[in-house]
Amino acid sequence: MEYLKSAINTNFQDWPVLKDNILSKDGSVNENNVDAVILKTMVRNQKLDSASSFANYLKSSASVLSIGATNSILGLYYEKGKNKSLSPSEKQFILNTFIDLYNKYKVLDYSTSESLLHALCAIDEWEKALKVLDDLKLSCTPSHSAYSTLIGTLFKNNKVKEALDMINRSVSDLRPLQDYAYKEWMNYYLRKYKNKGTIIKHLDTICSHITKNCAVISMATADEMIKTYSLLGWNAEFVEVIKQR
Repeated sequence: MEYLKSAINTNFQDWPVLKDNILSKDGSVNENNVDAVILKTMVRNQKLDSASSFANYLKSSASVLSIGATNSILGLYYEKGKNKSLSPSEKQFILNTFIDLYNKYKVLDYSTSESLLHALCAIDEWEKALKVLDDLKLSCTPSHSAYSTLIGTLFKNNKVKEALDMINRSVSDLRPLQDYAYKEWMNYYLRKYKNKGTIIKHLDTICSHITKNCAVISMATADEMIKTYSLLGWNAEFVEVIKQR
């Protein structure tokens, strides 16, 4: 693994040589998982350009991708989609993968479902993502990230009823919301309403959700809420309660 980390840090992109060098070393990496290991390591280290190049190499050189490589490419496109729009070919890969996986497996395993759901959300295919989550729910409880990513995507696409329903489901499954869901929830109200009083009224529903469910929010979400209320003319800041000695 140290060799792989060193190689990606130097932008080494002779992919056949890289794979051969990794496979020649002792360890748990083998022919079946080497592609997924390389992609996941690149994505984890935010080497997204190199990961995209390697993904293109895999798609052009393999007639059938392994399920591990497919999941890793989906994970890559989800990460890329956080900051910019995916290319038409990347979007098409996600859509084709959705069709191919369901044609082949009918019921997807946990890892594949999670990867596919996140990638579908990256291209705003929320209806397909809903199907994946519903299918995932048949065999296990979706992750915090699966719920929050889908909820955020629903708000982003102005599907407020579906988003609120999904929030109730996440609460029932003991999956508290993450930063992205809260951020898009706030952004939805800021987009939809122009009157400050109306916006505040709806933002209060987010506060009520947090209070009612005794939800613990991250510092990032707290900062986002403070910034939003401040923009609306409120004097918003952190409050600290300290027990007297």
